[in-house]
Amino acid sequence: MGGIEYELVQQVIPHLEDMTAWSSRAQMVLADTVVVMLKGAQEPEIERLASALSLSGGNATLLAGDLPSTADRAAFVNATGGTFLELDEGVRPTGHPAIHLVPALLADTEERSGDASVQHLLKSLVLGYEVVARLAAAVKFDQEVHPHGHIGSVGVAAAVTYLRTENPEKVAHSMSVAGSLPLRTNWRPHHNPNGDGICTEGFLVFVRLVLYDRGIARVVPKGIAPQ
Repeated sequence: MGGIEYELVQQVIPHLEDMTAWSSRAQMVLADTVVVMLKGAQEPEIERLASALSLSGGNATLLAGDLPSTADRAAFVNATGGTFLELDEGVRPTGHPAIHLVPALLADTEERSGDASVQHLLKSLVLGYEVVARLAAAVKFDQEVHPHGHIGSVGVAAAVTYLRTENPEKVAHSMSVAGSLPLRTNWRPHHNPNGDGICTEGFLVFVRLVLYDRGIARVVPKGIAPQ
C-alpha cells in the first residue's frame, strides 16, 4: 500500500524501537490522561451518561461508577469525561492527542482481556500521538473549528490497529478510513467533549473495517440474508 498514510507510518515506526528516548514521557502522558479521566468521571453529568450507556456483561469499564459496557461505549464515555474539566494535555500548534488515544487503547485492551503488554501499549500510544501531532502541524483549521474530534480519529485508528497488529499497511489503511469520516467540531460548549467521545468511539468501526477482511459479513457477524 502506498500513499501519504503509509509514508507517515513508515517515518514514525522506526522511532518506536528506542524506548529510552520516549518511555518516561509516554508514561507521564498516559498517567496524566488517566487521572484527568478519573476526575471527570466524578462529575454528575458524566455519571448520568455512564449510567445510560452501561451494559451488563460488557468487558470494558466506564470509569464513572465503575460500570461495565462495550469497548466503544467505554471509549466514548471516558473520553467525554476526560475533556469535561478542560484539563487534558495538548500539543502545539493545536491538538489534544492523548485524550483521543488513551480511552480507546485502554478500552480495546480491556475488552480483549488485557491482550497487550505495557510496552506495546506505550508504543501504540506514541505511534498514535505522533500521527496526530504531525497532522496538527500540517493542517490549518478555520477559526470556527475546535481542535477536538477530527484528526484525533486518524491517530486512534493508527494506534489501535498497531496495538492489534503491527502491520504497517493495515495501520495506514485504518488511517485512510478514519480520515474519510472527520467531525467538523466547533466551539459551542456542548460540542467540545462530545467531539472527543464520538471520535474515540468510532475507532472500533475503522479498525474492524480494516482487520475483518471478508467484508460486511465479518462486520455484521450474522451477515445479511439474501432477498
